[in-house]
Formats: sequence, C-alpha cells, structure tokens
Amino acid sequence: RDLGHAKEIKAQIEGLSVSIAAKAGASGQLFGRITEKDIAEAIKSAGGPLVDRRTIDVGSPVKSLGRHSAQIDIHPELAATVEFEVMAV
Repeated sequence: RDLGHAKEIKAQIEGLSVSIAAKAGASGQLFGRITEKDIAEAIKSAGGPLVDRRTIDVGSPVKSLGRHSAQIDIHPELAATVEFEVMAV
C-alpha cells in the first residue's frame, strides 16, 4: 500500500463507531478478554476495511466493559487509532 491509500484507510478506521459484545460479570469484568481478532472482526462489521489482526496493538489486555482504544499499523510510516466500546451481552 502506498502512503496515500494508507491515509484513506486511516480516515475510514478512525471515523467508525465500533462496538464489541462480550460476556461479563456484575462488576463489569469480562469472562476472558477482547482479542485482536475480535477487534478486526468488529471493524469489518462496522463497515470498515479488512484489517489483519497482527497489525493491531491493544497494549494491555482488554478485560473490562467500557471504551478502549487500539493502534493499527497500516503503513510503516502511519498508524490509526480505533476507539471501541465493549458492551455486556
């Protein structure tokens, strides 16, 4: 991908409203965690581009409900930040 195309993909990703449904306890703690694969699938189902899960960096594991963010390496010179909401099922 060239840098121009990567900038288009970044704009698409950062403009999305991404939500992920997960099972959680009463305290808001998840049973398990949100994986990079879950985030990639949520981006695709929100109408975004297909993202390789290996390019997603969550930082610390997502194990609670609420708003979180992850970085996606789109191009060697460019990364996008995706904001996502984890909601209880």
